[in-house]
Amino acid sequence: MITTVTPFKGRHNYLRLMLATLAEAARGKDVQSILVQTDEYDEPLPDIVHELPFVSLTQHKFLNVGTVLSDALNYVFGSSTTDWVLLLDSDMILHPLALEKAEQMVKDLPDMGYGSIFNTEEHPDCGGIAGGYVRKNLMGYCATIIKRSVWRQIDCAPDDIQFSNAVMSLGLGVYCTETSYAEHLGFEGFNRRGDEFENSTRVIDRARRFMDC
Repeated sequence: MITTVTPFKGRHNYLRLMLATLAEAARGKDVQSILVQTDEYDEPLPDIVHELPFVSLTQHKFLNVGTVLSDALNYVFGSSTTDWVLLLDSDMILHPLALEKAEQMVKDLPDMGYGSIFNTEEHPDCGGIAGGYVRKNLMGYCATIIKRSVWRQIDCAPDDIQFSNAVMSLGLGVYCTETSYAEHLGFEGFNRRGDEFENSTRVIDRARRFMDC
């Protein structure tokens, strides 16, 4: 089974698009998608949340906005038996082959401690390997594959830099697909740190070669 987890707060127009592309990628696959609503006072959810049979919704109000993603992972690994998860931002869209590629990465790269199907220039490649993958020294928590066994070995990794470094300290690889199978759409939300970019037009990381596959 493929398990995806998406923490979200508002931005339902993006969430609707993400789920529509996830549904396309999930055709013919055993998928469960866990949406973690982080604000109990959020606006009514889009209909698609209730229409997709593989989507489940939970509410969990995290106290520290800066650790929402890692807290969501702790929640999912603590409440399920899944071996690995694909962490998706609520403002992402997926290539139709995104889930297939994530599954393939797990099979092709047994030493992978941290993987991603979202390649960005902000985190430079450190050399390519067979199969259409590249090595990284750092990756963000965007369309990332995280294994339960690795997450449990790393006692506390509230941000992507710490997690990347911790994975490599275990002698495991940080890998990414050379071609992106996910893309960001939004500017705001969990992609900014604190309120630094509130009401700004800062453009977040963009995918490399998205939809070229």
